[in-house]
Amino acid sequence: MRFLLLFSATFLFVPTLALAECNTPIVTMREGQTSDYKVPSDTELADMMQKHGKSSGNDHVLVIDESDGAGYWMTRDRVGEAVFVVGGDTQGYRYSGPDHCAPDDLPIDTGDLPAEEIKVFEEVSSGPQPRSGLWQLKSGTPEVEVCPPMMQAAFTQSMANNMAQFEAPRHLKLNAPFHPNQLPMTEIMNVSWQSIGEGNWQTEAMKEVFSQLPVDGGQGSKLVWLLKVLGDSEIEHTVRMKVVVPQEAAAALGGDTCSVKTVNRWVRVGN
Repeated sequence: MRFLLLFSATFLFVPTLALAECNTPIVTMREGQTSDYKVPSDTELADMMQKHGKSSGNDHVLVIDESDGAGYWMTRDRVGEAVFVVGGDTQGYRYSGPDHCAPDDLPIDTGDLPAEEIKVFEEVSSGPQPRSGLWQLKSGTPEVEVCPPMMQAAFTQSMANNMAQFEAPRHLKLNAPFHPNQLPMTEIMNVSWQSIGEGNWQTEAMKEVFSQLPVDGGQGSKLVWLLKVLGDSEIEHTVRMKVVVPQEAAAALGGDTCSVKTVNRWVRVGN
């Protein structure tokens, strides 16, 4: 029973890890212009802390004056004052970072989001080419392929929540030939895509987490993403999560494998 509880805790942790904790924000101020509000990567934050020192508290943000490069740690409620002092635009902030980390207590400018940085890649698609514009992920309904009844509710709910962080509309500049590295989830989830045919791509996400599952070092358990370009305004995004249950727990759960699939769509909703 103790092993079963341990495995269940590990299983429930897997799908929620994608919604990672948010790093300390960095606000860059410019005289007469909109300020940037960025939730940086671990590497970027470490570099900034080395230059400007560590945060004074959990409620602090790092504010950078672009005119001289000076950085100051201050509480969130004083950011507007700092922007006002340097003559910046206090009506909104240009946000970049994971969707689920966007602040809900500050005016965020969503009409002029910077395009996602395009990583260097070799494999390209010569098929349909998605157009630049405002894109949004439309989540599908999880479908159980095979799964013990005791695990189905938790598994399908986790799958429903898994892609929520990508659902906010955002402007994307998609260059031809298309490659999935141009999508925000590539950087957020740190995945590498492989071409499996014209306009079709595949990757495994969260390998480090699945490798820690108890059955054969995670062998057989995986989270697979498939992308299929359907046209210039739509990309199909299939997510399949499979977990192999240890024999010690399989008898109690009523099965040794749980596999759930969700077919989502990236849709171009505006210019």
